[in-house]
Amino acid sequence: MSACWLLGIAYGIFSMRWEFPVLWVKFTPWRLFVIVSSLPCLLGGLAMLWFPESPRFLASRGRHDEALEVLGRIWSYASKRPPSEYPVRKYSPPFIRLRLPPLVVCLSSSSRVAVMSAKTTSANAASANP
Repeated sequence: MSACWLLGIAYGIFSMRWEFPVLWVKFTPWRLFVIVSSLPCLLGGLAMLWFPESPRFLASRGRHDEALEVLGRIWSYASKRPPSEYPVRKYSPPFIRLRLPPLVVCLSSSSRVAVMSAKTTSANAASANP
């Protein structure tokens, strides 16, 4: 749909035949088309200056209070209630990441797959080589 809209604007602008000087540039229809086409991107870029960082990004950087504040504003907008009524007051990490040893996959000649930890593999290799 937007391609049709842009095509209509292009046809409307390029079918015009005029030019007038502005400072050192001759202002012609194709320059008007470039300006009109770039306005949505320019407005979107300017609007992003007012967007908050995502709560997930803030929490991953340890900025938990700011993440809760942003979540409160989002909740307030969605529920049509003031941010002071946001039910969550304190952030606690949802889980602890486990550090598991890397796994090694061994293919045997009988086409069976054996999965073992890297520690087991290195211990077996050390005992096999006296």
